[in-house]
Amino acid sequence: MIMLSQSDRSPRLPSASPFCLKLESWLRLAGLPYTLMEAHEHQGSSKRALPRVISESGRTMEGLRRVMLHVRTEARTDPDSWLSTDERVFSQAVGHLYSDWLVPAMVWLGWVQEESWPGLRAICLSQEGDSLPAPADPLRDHLKLRIDELALRESEREKVEELVLREIESLADFLGSKPFFFGDQPSSVDCTLFALMVVSASAPAESPVAQFAQSSYRIGDYVRRMITRLYPEMQTQAAA
Repeated sequence: MIMLSQSDRSPRLPSASPFCLKLESWLRLAGLPYTLMEAHEHQGSSKRALPRVISESGRTMEGLRRVMLHVRTEARTDPDSWLSTDERVFSQAVGHLYSDWLVPAMVWLGWVQEESWPGLRAICLSQEGDSLPAPADPLRDHLKLRIDELALRESEREKVEELVLREIESLADFLGSKPFFFGDQPSSVDCTLFALMVVSASAPAESPVAQFAQSSYRIGDYVRRMITRLYPEMQTQAAA
């Protein structure tokens, strides 16, 4: 059984960290059973490396790409086996672009900027009327460490917002009426896009990126389809 160590559960999301959300979504897409451990249960590893996996062979792996490659090889499973060669190449290129720049840039805008943090903390990590849970600030520290290498500066905020908004708009246009990125069934790239769109829609309302993501029916429908497909228990909780 795979042991998945990630950021603590959010009342509204499987994980408030887009990096952890991507990996857990991918494990579910691949149909691989796992046991969830909260990050505080797994000591001795760097915060920056969340999520972490203890594979069935007992090996501890850190970092998204390393984990996904190892698990894919060890489990001999490939959720993208139905894609054509051209689609697989395109999927990898899009996945790297969004994972390496777009998702971290969104995290920087929402989680790192001081004026954005209080609102996003409340949106992602609390239920109405409840006090904010303790894991919120350590999660922010983890996300800060993950994006330090981008070296983004406050003076570039408007430019970054403009670039991110343009990419989100293009992504919504590309999806169009398609259920998922490549058509009728999700693939690995959808796990990246799902994490990206959740972060986009969860940003403070004054953000132009959040305003677009929250008003776009294509993004809203896409997120709901991914939740229905991969996290059906969340629908049950919402209806309760």
